[in-house]
Amino acid sequence: MAEAGDTKEMKRVLVGPLLANNPITLQVLGVCSALAVTTKLETALVMTVAVTLVTAFSSMFISMIRHHIPNSVRIIVQMTIVASLVIVVDQLLRAFAYETPDNCRYSSGLSSPTAS
Repeated sequence: MAEAGDTKEMKRVLVGPLLANNPITLQVLGVCSALAVTTKLETALVMTVAVTLVTAFSSMFISMIRHHIPNSVRIIVQMTIVASLVIVVDQLLRAFAYETPDNCRYSSGLSSPTAS
C-alpha cells in the first residue's frame, strides 16, 4: 500500500504541471498563441513569424527599460509593450496580407469584429 507521503507526492507530480507549474497559466501573455489553430501552412507560418517577432521585440524593449521602471508597475509596462506590438503586427498584416489576420482571428483578440 502507498503511504500518505507517497500519495501526496504522487498527487503533486500528477497535478503540479496542470495547475501550479503550467507555463501557459503562469505566463498568461502566451495564451493567444497557445490556443491558435489553423489548417493552412501559410497561415501557420505567418502566425509563427508574428509571434516570434512580437516575443523578440518585446523582450528587447523590456530589457532596455527594465532598470528604469519600478517593480510595482513592471508587469503593467510589459503587458502594454506586448499589446502594442501585437496591435502593430496586426495592422501590418492587415495592410500587406489582408486575409491572413482573418484566418488568425482565433489566436488574436485584436481582430476586427467585422471579420466574421
